[in-house]
Amino acid sequence: MSAKKLIPFIIILVVLAGVAFLQKGKDTSTPITEQFTRLAPEGLEADSLDRLELYAGAVAEGEEPEKVVLAKVDDAWRVTSQFNAPAKAETVTEYLEKLVGLKGEYRAKAGSDEELASWQLKDDEAFHVAAYEGDAEEPAVHVLVGKAPGSRSVFLRQEGAMEVFQEATNLRRDAGVYEDGVEAKPEPDHWLDKDVLKLDQAQVTGVSLTYPDKALAWEQREVPQETPEPEATEDGEEAAPTPPPAPVYEWALASGGLDGETAKETATTNILTKLAGLTATDVADPDTPAEWGLEAPAFRCEATLKEGDAVVLEAGRPDPAGDAYVRVASADPPVVYQVSSWNFEQLFPQGEDLYTLPKPAITTDEVAAVEVARPGSSLRFEKVDGNWTVTDPALGLDAQVTTLSGMATTLGTWKPEDYAAADADTGSFDTTLTVTSTGGATHTIALGGPAKSVDGRYVKIDGGAQVYTMKDTDVQKLLFEPRDAFQLSLFDFNEADVVRVDVAKGEETVTLTQQTDGWTFTDAAATSPADVAKCDDLLASLVEMQAADIRWEMPALPGAPEGSLTVYFKSGDPLQLSFGQDGEGQALMAVAGKARVFDIYGADRDRFLGDLTAYKQAAPAPEAPPAPAEAAAPVEAAPEAAPEVAPAPEAVPEAAPAQELSVELPGAADAAPAVTIPAPGSNAPEAPVITVQPAPEAEGQS
Repeated sequence: MSAKKLIPFIIILVVLAGVAFLQKGKDTSTPITEQFTRLAPEGLEADSLDRLELYAGAVAEGEEPEKVVLAKVDDAWRVTSQFNAPAKAETVTEYLEKLVGLKGEYRAKAGSDEELASWQLKDDEAFHVAAYEGDAEEPAVHVLVGKAPGSRSVFLRQEGAMEVFQEATNLRRDAGVYEDGVEAKPEPDHWLDKDVLKLDQAQVTGVSLTYPDKALAWEQREVPQETPEPEATEDGEEAAPTPPPAPVYEWALASGGLDGETAKETATTNILTKLAGLTATDVADPDTPAEWGLEAPAFRCEATLKEGDAVVLEAGRPDPAGDAYVRVASADPPVVYQVSSWNFEQLFPQGEDLYTLPKPAITTDEVAAVEVARPGSSLRFEKVDGNWTVTDPALGLDAQVTTLSGMATTLGTWKPEDYAAADADTGSFDTTLTVTSTGGATHTIALGGPAKSVDGRYVKIDGGAQVYTMKDTDVQKLLFEPRDAFQLSLFDFNEADVVRVDVAKGEETVTLTQQTDGWTFTDAAATSPADVAKCDDLLASLVEMQAADIRWEMPALPGAPEGSLTVYFKSGDPLQLSFGQDGEGQALMAVAGKARVFDIYGADRDRFLGDLTAYKQAAPAPEAPPAPAEAAAPVEAAPEAAPEVAPAPEAVPEAAPAQELSVELPGAADAAPAVTIPAPGSNAPEAPVITVQPAPEAEGQS
């Protein structure tokens, strides 16, 4: 290409270069690194902060916000607002580094609280983060966190300032507050260090466990090993001695345990695993040890280390079926940890986790009879033709089959969950279950007091000396309330077979007799119709009635009955009931032929012995007099018609003779004059009339 042809291209290139140079000279935008504002004071470092306060500004009028307060105590972070419990140091440090490193992108400057509300940055709705240096009363940095428009951005401002910034770091979320709404408060749980204990298993040489009713101890023992004999060389010379093998240790039970029983191999393994990392679910107030069972701890775990030191854990379990509370005995200040029941029972295993515990040698199908003897009462159940029945006491009530079948199933399947030492306080074994098998063999389970290590009762099996425990759920299936062995529907009869019912209350007695067409009511005065509905309801209530309980200690009513009810049938013996009260005003009922008195509901007694006259048919109410007729509305006068020209008169037919209707009224003839009333509907002079006149007085009539 010739030089002349290149000249236009060179000119265009020069012009474009000049335009670009001019545009560059006019660019006044701020570099991206200078568009963000540091929200913490310049030079503030996370290491210099000693206290952190977090709270939601939205509180009820007159109330102070609930703060989560963390402070550095003896170079260790603690949640001082939560019983001075240890805090997770890494979590706190990371949070403080985010706080001092905040750099927000400027969004706007609010002119009022109303404008701040659009970002949820008013003092009383924002999330507050304040950090302090040393003992300073004013925070070194205090920021307010507001609305988060997205998952990676949030609005915030400095306390006391009106400038609004946007940041990627959400200090509200990083404090563990994930709920929406300005009322959502921070919780101490996010900051708590819940590691109760951390031990190196390799350093543990001994473990002892103390329970309320037993104690066990394990230790590491060296396993004897044979040292191999040196072998002769080919030239007959003795070989160099073989170095002794490295020592091998195994865990062995040093004290406690079940006589004659070998502990499971997994027992110590589980305990050591839990010692290496026991964690809590929460912390509790160390100033109220009695509330956590720690005033005199019933549980104690001591781990001996190779250096000779020992770590001691103390524990309490106020609810034998619930969580436990533990503390490290040497901790200063003391910290009480709440530990889940599962974690606790890994550290303090129950007997079934340590040994294979025995059980009665009987299956469910082999249970033929059970006798329960307890202080003040006894019950005997037998299976007759495959069906359970109560043979003692004979109350004439049907057995509650579900309850008795459940009892037999429990006897055939249960096994102890724990055991107690021979010298433990196990209470009096005053309740005994004697189980008879289908082959005639008998087994016994004697129950003592409440177990102290688990939720249940102490038991002895077949007269043995060793004490075990039975879970409370199994105890309840075996030692149910005696009333639960029976169906408490007391009466079963056909209401149509009833011929008479006598009801007595004090000196008052009524008789209700069922007739073909209804009921009659008889009292001292006379016989009259009865209220059929109330009499039928009386019989229906008896058939549907259920006792509230059985008074095993009462063979008869205490004192004279306050009333009675006797039902007579077309055939058979009558049903005789007597009603009374005990010293506490409880409604009682005795039934002829049954060996115990029953508790009944007060509403049932009142239904039978209420107002006896209510069984009588009420007299018909007198008829009400007829209501007076309403006065007729006055007739408005018709408007006066305009005068019209009358047509020519037509011939009028001759009027018929007037008709009369004569009515005689009783009374003297001269008592009143005759009254003549024109018949309605006619104005003719000869219209019919009605004449009313007194009739002559009859003889003897006044």
